[in-house]
Amino acid sequence: MPQTQADIMSRLQGLVPPNNRPAPRVDDAQAQEIMARLYTPEGGKLMGEAAKAAGREGVPGFLNQRIFGSSPNTYVHLHADETYAREALDRHAHRGRSLTVGSTGTRHQTAGGLRFDPNRIWTEGGSRRTIKAYNPNATPAQVDRAERDVAKIRESYLSKMRPGKGGIMVSLHNNRGGRLFAGEARKSQSLSLPDPIKGDFILVTNREDFSLLKTSPYNVLLQETTPEAKDDGSLSYAMGAEGARYVNIEVMRRDGAAQKQLEMLRWVEKNLGEKRLARAQ
Repeated sequence: MPQTQADIMSRLQGLVPPNNRPAPRVDDAQAQEIMARLYTPEGGKLMGEAAKAAGREGVPGFLNQRIFGSSPNTYVHLHADETYAREALDRHAHRGRSLTVGSTGTRHQTAGGLRFDPNRIWTEGGSRRTIKAYNPNATPAQVDRAERDVAKIRESYLSKMRPGKGGIMVSLHNNRGGRLFAGEARKSQSLSLPDPIKGDFILVTNREDFSLLKTSPYNVLLQETTPEAKDDGSLSYAMGAEGARYVNIEVMRRDGAAQKQLEMLRWVEKNLGEKRLARAQ
């Protein structure tokens, strides 16, 4: 198993081409080996350095998928630099599919040589906007090429990320404080705010899920995808538009963040899942 920076560099350079060449196809077994075994906050930094040296900061098409039991739930980690969220997910003894996007410890991925935010590609409009925003000097042809690549990534990912019948998609993120919360609160139809730490909150797209989660000790925001809602390309917008049950657990970056996020995740899975199941029977 690779341990040193040189080992990681050697492995990555076999998988990561220069920016002017197409990305290789990486299957789940390779992704499992490269990411699940090597990804730690320290390992992620080394992998990021190795990827930069190879000419790329992100590897499009990398989706680490692990399957535990037969639960219809899916658990998603989109930003590789949000290490507290990844730690919480790794520590959670859940059932269902666990999916991690990204591989190098950096926040962004690349397609067609252009950077993009992996939480802004889940609609056509959103993907084009994020590519243009992060690459203001790109030509229209470069943007078009990157957008085509991102569309393939989006459909490939979504085919694995969508929850099964009766399941929930749970996404985990970290943030830097109240600014994100303020923006999300303005977009929400309903709020429940028992926790004074506003950077820690749960965002849901289903009104019935909100009614159940607002009994928790955690801040909860309801964001239904309505005709008036702005298409920002986020996973919450896309899943809301599909009518899927989506839960985003956000925790502010700080010491103890992973433990707090783990507690929120366990509360969501235990109470939301069990109560919805009991009500259906």
